[in-house]
Amino acid sequence: MIAMFQVCSAESIEAFATIQEQRGAQTAHHVWKDSLHCQHYRSHSDEYEQHCIDFVLRRSDGDSPTKASVSMSALELCSEPQSALPVASS
Repeated sequence: MIAMFQVCSAESIEAFATIQEQRGAQTAHHVWKDSLHCQHYRSHSDEYEQHCIDFVLRRSDGDSPTKASVSMSALELCSEPQSALPVASS
């Protein structure tokens, strides 16, 4: 049993992405079935970080940041101490 509140449903995120695509925006999707939204980085940090880096690099307008600098920025954004994050119990 997971003792956490749900931040956003998968359906609401998919609906938002669909609306953005209909407006002509490019979106990227990845589904992790074994972690909750806002817990993906905790459970899949390397893969999550790579998806974020790939997303930024695909949208670069010619002034491409290096993978290392994008990676560091992603880590800085996620610098919240792990102990401050809610933990799912099973």
